[in-house]
Amino acid sequence: MHGATLDLASTQSNLNLGTYLEVVMKHQIALLRGINVSGRRKVLMADLRELLSSLELDNVRTYLQSGNAVFTASEPLEEVHTCVDKAISERFFNDIPIFLRSGEDIDALTKNNPFVSECDSLPKSVHVIFLSSSPEAEKVKELDIYATREEKIVAYGEHLIVHFPNGYGKSKLTPTVVERILGVSTTARNWQTIMALQSMMKDDA
Repeated sequence: MHGATLDLASTQSNLNLGTYLEVVMKHQIALLRGINVSGRRKVLMADLRELLSSLELDNVRTYLQSGNAVFTASEPLEEVHTCVDKAISERFFNDIPIFLRSGEDIDALTKNNPFVSECDSLPKSVHVIFLSSSPEAEKVKELDIYATREEKIVAYGEHLIVHFPNGYGKSKLTPTVVERILGVSTTARNWQTIMALQSMMKDDA
C-alpha cells in the first residue's frame, strides 16, 4: 500500500492543466485484540509502529501496550484494514483480530455517548465494545439476561457502549458471551482510552 505516494505522471498531467492534485490524509485507529496479556502474544509497540510506518501510514503513534494505534492514511478504511491485517499476520501472529475505525467514527461515538455523567465521574466504568459488524437489535436485547440491574447497554452502529458500575472484570458480559450471542468478533476499550485516542488525533489537527 502506498499511503502518501502519488502517481507522478498523473500529477504532472494535472499540473499542466493548471490544477493541483491533493491527497487527503484522514485519521484512522487500529485496535488489536488479545496481545500482551499476562505475557502471552507479546507485541512490542515500537515494532507495531515500525510495521505500520512501513506500510506508508503517516503520523503513527501507539497508546498503552494493549494494541492501540493512531495514524493518518489517504486510502479508504477497508483497504487499510486489509493491508494492516495481512502485515500483522505475517509479522506477528496470524489470528489477531484487528478493528479499524476512522476519526469520524470516534468523534461520533463521543458525541452520542449516553453515559456522559458516568464518564465524567469514573471514565473507566464505561466501555466501548467494538464489533466486527453491526448487531441485530433482537440479539442485543438477549445480552440483558447476563447484565446486572445496574449495567446498561446501548448499541451504536458497530459498537456497544456499556456502563459497568461494578467493574468490567466482574461482569458476566464477557467477550465470550457477547461474541456467542451476537455472532461477531469483539474488542473492548474503556472511555479513558477512547478519549486519549481522540486527543491524539486532535493533536495533529
